[in-house]
Amino acid sequence: MLILASGTLTRGGWGWELIAREDEAHAAQMAEQIAAKHLAQGYREAPAPTELRRPGKKKWTDCLISAIGRSSVSAVHAALARGADVSARNVQGWLPLSHAVHRDSPNLEIVRALVLHGAPLDAGNGEALELAARHDLGAVRLLLENGAVLRPSLLCEAVMGHQIDVIDELVARGLDPSAANLGGEPAWHLVVEGRLREGAPVAEALLRHGTAVNLQDREGNTALHRVVRGSRAEWIPWLLERGADPMLRNKKGQAPLDLAATDAVRVALGA
Repeated sequence: MLILASGTLTRGGWGWELIAREDEAHAAQMAEQIAAKHLAQGYREAPAPTELRRPGKKKWTDCLISAIGRSSVSAVHAALARGADVSARNVQGWLPLSHAVHRDSPNLEIVRALVLHGAPLDAGNGEALELAARHDLGAVRLLLENGAVLRPSLLCEAVMGHQIDVIDELVARGLDPSAANLGGEPAWHLVVEGRLREGAPVAEALLRHGTAVNLQDREGNTALHRVVRGSRAEWIPWLLERGADPMLRNKKGQAPLDLAATDAVRVALGA
């Protein structure tokens, strides 16, 4: 196995991205091509192919991020075996584990490999698990089973990702279905931020788990207050049918009707 870069020249110098290769002859050929391109761009010297093919730890970390992006299991294992730093962020700010789970249907073999090589599970206030909660139940289970911390904000992430199976899993593991994020916004309130068609099944899941339809946030607002303030009239009949109280007042003494800004919203409230 040989590693070599495929990349471009920049005004600031040599900017290559390391990619794992299994064919040494192919790697050597590509190294020569890169060196020739380097000279063609007006540089006095080209990096020696042998230097390109023996990256240090930092370049192996770059290789790891690239391999994760391409979902290349073999390249990930190669980078990890040669010392890629699973705790280092790339120039975009991604940790390898976060990068691996931030996609629909993440490659669980890659996630497992990163965990086994000591990837920090709770770095950035548990960002990897929060990203997983938006995308994939399997990744959520894998991280939790390996010691990731179960935080209330995870429910909010699952709601925003419309991941009903993740919501079910988190509640089954003991998370309060009325949980809020760090800003004090309950997951129940976040679900009504989007369109009714996408959000209704998620809202039904929260109600099924015992979330109160008139759950109030720190300011005393309910989900009905929220949709009225946002003029999302399509949610109003749905909430009223499930017991939302149009007369319930927040800490400022405002009922939902007091916040109505359009005739459509007033009509939906029955005013």
